[in-house]
Amino acid sequence: MSCFSCLLPRLPFTPRKVLAQSPSYPTYDEELKPIPGGQLIFHERFPDIINTTLDIAQRATPRRFRLVDCYQLIHKNELCIYEFETFPTVPYAPLSYVWRGRAAAGSDWKEDLGTFSVKGAEDGDPISLDVLKTVSQAVSLGRQFPIGPFLWVDRLCILQTDKSDKAWQISHMFKIYKSCMVCVILPGGIRHLARLDEETDWIHRGWTLQESLAPEKVIVLFLFSRNFFEGDDVDKVLENCENYGDQTFAPIQQVDSEDSDSHKYLKAMKKFGRAAWVPLDSLLDASTDNPRWQLTRMPPPEDMINNPAILGGYTECDLLQMARTASTVSYQGRQEWREQAIWRSSFIRTSSRPVDMIFSIMQLFDVNLDTTKFKEDNRLGATIALASEILQRGKTASWLGSLFTLDSCPQICTFPYFPKTSVSGKAMVSKNNGDEVEMIREMEKIPTYRWLDKVPGGRMDEAGYFIFTSPAVRITRVPNAQAPGVDQYSGTKEIDGFMHFAAEDESSWRIYPEASDIQKLDKSPRTFMVFLGKQVAHISSIEELEENEGESIVLVVEEHAPERFHKISCYLFSESSSYLIRQGMERQFYLGGPEAF
Repeated sequence: MSCFSCLLPRLPFTPRKVLAQSPSYPTYDEELKPIPGGQLIFHERFPDIINTTLDIAQRATPRRFRLVDCYQLIHKNELCIYEFETFPTVPYAPLSYVWRGRAAAGSDWKEDLGTFSVKGAEDGDPISLDVLKTVSQAVSLGRQFPIGPFLWVDRLCILQTDKSDKAWQISHMFKIYKSCMVCVILPGGIRHLARLDEETDWIHRGWTLQESLAPEKVIVLFLFSRNFFEGDDVDKVLENCENYGDQTFAPIQQVDSEDSDSHKYLKAMKKFGRAAWVPLDSLLDASTDNPRWQLTRMPPPEDMINNPAILGGYTECDLLQMARTASTVSYQGRQEWREQAIWRSSFIRTSSRPVDMIFSIMQLFDVNLDTTKFKEDNRLGATIALASEILQRGKTASWLGSLFTLDSCPQICTFPYFPKTSVSGKAMVSKNNGDEVEMIREMEKIPTYRWLDKVPGGRMDEAGYFIFTSPAVRITRVPNAQAPGVDQYSGTKEIDGFMHFAAEDESSWRIYPEASDIQKLDKSPRTFMVFLGKQVAHISSIEELEENEGESIVLVVEEHAPERFHKISCYLFSESSSYLIRQGMERQFYLGGPEAF
């Protein structure tokens, strides 16, 4: 979901009648119950809004919370929007979807009730009344509500023509998703429901990361297709999918024995009519257990084996699964790993406005920047502001600890190149050699099952320089011909009395453990290897972290101005050779640039 795609240039659009709520509300249902703290601001029948553009702002008050009534959608075919001056106490479910989904070519989805648009958001997909009604059914079936439930839909609950309301809503976005009864993911967008075997862009959009991490319970709603499953015993399992009871929206617990629960992911599904939902965690488990998306441990039809699935490929789902796992209660003592996982998952995503890539994740780090201070293309400035706030809270440079293997951004080298922004599609990035590649391919170089312990903290100045203290040792670059047998996989090697290593970028380096800071070693600018952290498995206990020396990650940095350094590359020292960096003296570094911005 991108809350601000309405600021993009408009695409060709068929004119629609603009419908604003009249001052006196039509009384369609005399049994409309009063909503605690809520005021009805919009109330229209489906036939009256089909093929129209709604102007909700004419009856709304900026800087208020808004919710859509599920009961009226399901039972009365009416769209009712309520406004709340304080945070709502009624049960509600926010939606997570892409602003503009892929064309539903070849889809089995059929639109019965029609669509409408919202003024200020005409460049996004029209809103399907069938989808809204289906979502309402998904969160209502099997549960009893004295009042509600309700939906939070950004297109309807944020005033798309009011910048002040948008900025205010962003400042409350994390709480909106954190406080919900359940979050509903619509991977195909709000125009139609996608099948499990349909490729979507949901996992590549910036805002969807916060929307999938903040809530405790998240489900994926999709168009059910029996053709996706194969096997004689599937129908028997499907019989239980329409037995709702009291829904908890929780995933089925993993069972080690295949015989005792051979349909564990299918058992987590709930089916109603033409739609079904499955807990996000169950779907991520299935996709990372088996890249071919065999949800039931049975092979899908032959023509679907190599098709991409509804959330994306193996790596995308693995990154999100790691971030969700690290956000659970059992990982509360490992905040550093949680934040590293968030950074990794955020960099495979993109959005229509560069600055949204920071606004969409800042509250996951307990930071709430003033969004009015940044222009929509000032991602770099917002990044520096977020990093500075993180460090001021006494935390580590988690972004550097998670993304150190990637090519550095020329203006702020502790971050990698930022993906290009777009309203739809996957995140693309330019490399140092000029190639443009999918960001997800770059992220495949990072072992997601590992994280860095002992990453330094410090502070960041306004120019984006990370100021920190860490053990460091002088090194000099040597031609590869002078370091025979040394490469990325050979480890360290002694040549002519000095230890050598080959960094991530294949450059060769000689270590001078006894050299002082000011000693002139060659004609080149000063270079150091600087301790960044200890690489460990995320399943390690606190005791294991203390006892195990682990593999050491170092940064190779070069001086480009007096006492100003930038990152060139990195290297992993094995446990047996980590002494080479740990014997270094601690010194302060200003790490940033080398280019100004």
